[in-house]
Amino acid sequence: MTDSSIEEATRVEAAKTLLGVRRYDPNIVPFVGALLTTDTSDSLRQQLVQALGAIPDTSGGGQLVDHFSELSTTLQLNAFAQIVKRSVWTSLLLDALESRQISLNQLGSANIHRLKTHSDRDLAKRTLILIADIRGPEEKEMEHLIATFSQVVEEPGNLENGRTLFATNCGTCHKFNGEGGDLAPDLTGMGAHGSRDLLTHILDPNRVVEPNFVSTSVETKDGEILDGIVVGENTSTVMMRNVTGTFEIQKQDIQNRRSSGLSLMPAGFEALGSDGLRDMIQYLCADDSQYRIIDLQTAFTANSQEGIYANRQSKKESLRFKQFGIVRVDGIPFEIMHPEKSQTGKNVIVLKGGRGYSKRHPRKVVAKTNIRAERIHVLGGVGGWAWPFGGDKYKGRDVVRFTLLFEDGLTEETVFRNGIEFADYNGRANVPGSREAAEIVRYGQVRWFSVNVKHDSIIKSVTLESFDNEVAPTFVALTAQTR
Repeated sequence: MTDSSIEEATRVEAAKTLLGVRRYDPNIVPFVGALLTTDTSDSLRQQLVQALGAIPDTSGGGQLVDHFSELSTTLQLNAFAQIVKRSVWTSLLLDALESRQISLNQLGSANIHRLKTHSDRDLAKRTLILIADIRGPEEKEMEHLIATFSQVVEEPGNLENGRTLFATNCGTCHKFNGEGGDLAPDLTGMGAHGSRDLLTHILDPNRVVEPNFVSTSVETKDGEILDGIVVGENTSTVMMRNVTGTFEIQKQDIQNRRSSGLSLMPAGFEALGSDGLRDMIQYLCADDSQYRIIDLQTAFTANSQEGIYANRQSKKESLRFKQFGIVRVDGIPFEIMHPEKSQTGKNVIVLKGGRGYSKRHPRKVVAKTNIRAERIHVLGGVGGWAWPFGGDKYKGRDVVRFTLLFEDGLTEETVFRNGIEFADYNGRANVPGSREAAEIVRYGQVRWFSVNVKHDSIIKSVTLESFDNEVAPTFVALTAQTR
């Protein structure tokens, strides 16, 4: 099975055959588990993860847990999905977290949420206690640090000094407004999150790490240790990138490979002091000071990398985004959340309606906010079975009630309609109440429109409620334009 000249399918079948007779030799399962970290293709290792996951006893899960830290980010996601299928295996994972064999950062926000909400209540409870034990003192210290600077970074700053500080401290890795490096996420448009949010991510870079930017450490057989992000991989080589550039490593030369679960971005930017942090953050926020991204993480109901309408298994029945992160539509910044970055593993709102799987989505969701706005920009405007599906018979039907709740208790309500603001996701049908957001999805469309806010008060929440009819209305992002 370690002979790369043998066809992959043959090697996988050999592994499955061995696992089938594992009761005759206790070394079989560890042998197959060890193949997860050898010079094999990702495709082969994914199939080995599936094969180990099919073993009903603890040995398969034990191997997935034992080798978890050595797997690539993609393989860790696959291994986690197998581990949480069985309570006994999940308990082994929590043991590894407790002993620090696996770090919380390697799991990611979405998987931590799955552990917190595990159907086995004892495991969910144990997870909460364990996370509090691991992160409690550190989080308390970090929140105190963020609170120390949170007020001053809201004040006007010296933008020229902020630009200099950004170029010196961040520009090597991050691109902003077309300038800088491409090792880390592009920060253009991130100012729409606001000063406090940027401060949090600057001071605590490992709070949320995008999957494509997780640091990996490789130790070669001659003792060299290389750190960076994996930007490409095939059966014989791994392509990595760090601040020194892009480099290639032959897999046959790799001794150990470990995903850290951490960002390449260093901690310690509090050393810039209050004035330095204020100036740099205000520089990042300057172009988008009139916009604020509305956080929809608690309102998301579906994962766009799965089917979201009739069938969850049909990935074609979804919004296949070209990119994640901040996108601009007619100059307005929207954030398309990556499901692996979301705390729930979901990244779009699909409300109850239509038929099949979409009938299982909730009818109403609420997003908390704390913004004074003159209008709300909506990225979505599409749905399963929306117009022109079904013809003009359903055109003009109410599909979503959009309600703003203000700090003083007043509300404003707007109703979105089929064939007016909303059109079918599967195609490019035009409707008068919204416009196509070009270059967002690989197929079909996403649309955008705006809702004017009449009341001049702080908005405390946004409620989206479907009419549970023939349309399954879908939302991607909301951005407030401030007063």
